[in-house]
Amino acid sequence: MEQTYLRRKLILLFPITILMMGLFAQKESGQNAPLLKYDDTPVSPGARNTGTPVRLITDTFKEDSGLWSYRGTAFRGEGTMVLTTPNPNSAGAAWLKANVAGHWKVSFRYKIGGGTGGDGLAFVWVAGPSEAVPSGGYLGFEPAEGYAVIFDNFYNPELNDPASNYIALVKGNITNKVASFETVKTEDYNWHDVEIKFTGEKLVVLLDRVKVLSESVDGTDPLRAIGFSASTGEYTNSHIIANVSIELEP
Repeated sequence: MEQTYLRRKLILLFPITILMMGLFAQKESGQNAPLLKYDDTPVSPGARNTGTPVRLITDTFKEDSGLWSYRGTAFRGEGTMVLTTPNPNSAGAAWLKANVAGHWKVSFRYKIGGGTGGDGLAFVWVAGPSEAVPSGGYLGFEPAEGYAVIFDNFYNPELNDPASNYIALVKGNITNKVASFETVKTEDYNWHDVEIKFTGEKLVVLLDRVKVLSESVDGTDPLRAIGFSASTGEYTNSHIIANVSIELEP
């Protein structure tokens, strides 16, 4: 009975073990990152798959998972991913050390505030991770092939900001707002739940279980790197992420 239980446990742990081995072994370049995609093929030692057979990745940040590459001011806190503290002209980013293909859903919690009011954070989905992490109104988002969902809390008219507090889908660079939704929840210093889903044709964003954005996206084939970024300028805020879940879908 005990041997049967141990065998089942080893079979369940094997896919995650393979994933972690790949993440630790790969270089921190998006081009060399392992590819994650939905695969319902039964996994056994020695099996060959088109991608790492993982359907769900979670991180509570209570210990170092080794899943992220931190840049700038970003670091793992006590059960959180801290992108910036309320210090001026700061910028931080965290990139998943794996590429994501196919349809996916990313869920996380965020908390922004505690400073003098700037600038915002971004969930980034691009062709490859960036070494640069720009500060101020750029939210750590370097112009790149791809998209970002931004949570902005400072009005920069020169960057085409529609309001002081809003969520938006941007394409290519921070000034190209595809769609936006005004909300004070981008810096009330409370925890909020976010779900971002790529269906193959649209990017859908839910805030506290309410749909706030649903937009068609194109040119998504080369977009496989995902991460988080945030920045401050003259005005500041803490930008904090928690409970990240990445679900790969068929």
